[in-house]
Amino acid sequence: MKNITCPPAEKIARELNLDEETAKKIRARIKKGYKDTPNQHPSHDSANFMEELNKLGEFSGVESCFPQRPEIHYLNAGDTYNPTLIFNDYTGTIRIGCWGDIKGI
Repeated sequence: MKNITCPPAEKIARELNLDEETAKKIRARIKKGYKDTPNQHPSHDSANFMEELNKLGEFSGVESCFPQRPEIHYLNAGDTYNPTLIFNDYTGTIRIGCWGDIKGI
């Protein structure tokens, strides 16, 4: 099981303009982590994990920074510079940021 570091629910709610209950559900799901499926590329598991968060927060889908940064998945918040949840599969961290600010893409 991959353990994932993430911001507190209060910060998720405030910065992503979500209600506290939704932010708590998102954080609980993040903290639950996920397992890598044998014989499958790890990006598929992280994309499926992010899809669960997408549904909880009612975002507009899961995107990746492939091919430049295949380890990065983020929730589509409608604009390049809208804050969203960004997951780095290599480091096992979720942060709040704008995907347009990611270097190297």
